[in-house]
Amino acid sequence: TAPSPALFREPVPPNQVSVATRFLEEYLTGGPDLARYLATPNAIQVFAEAPYVAADVRLLGTDSLGRIKAAVAATNERGVQYRLEYSLDLTFQEGIWEVVDLNPAYG
Repeated sequence: TAPSPALFREPVPPNQVSVATRFLEEYLTGGPDLARYLATPNAIQVFAEAPYVAADVRLLGTDSLGRIKAAVAATNERGVQYRLEYSLDLTFQEGIWEVVDLNPAYG
């Protein structure tokens, strides 16, 4: 049988909220501080040009493996808004939380 989809039922730990939120904002809008949130510089492929000018991030919860699910209302330069969902994996290194993986989330 196929594995059941991840359930994001637990709240996001307070010490990870800011990192997950700011990372997605920087990632989607081409912010200058994106590298600060990555565990390794090339861990995640970034956009050549930022696809959005604004990103309103709402963290939905974590699953049993600690992955964070986020819903984003992203707005492009023409004012068109898109609903996006991502799952993020964070790691704690040298006293700070950093993003190690980012994937589209479905459902």
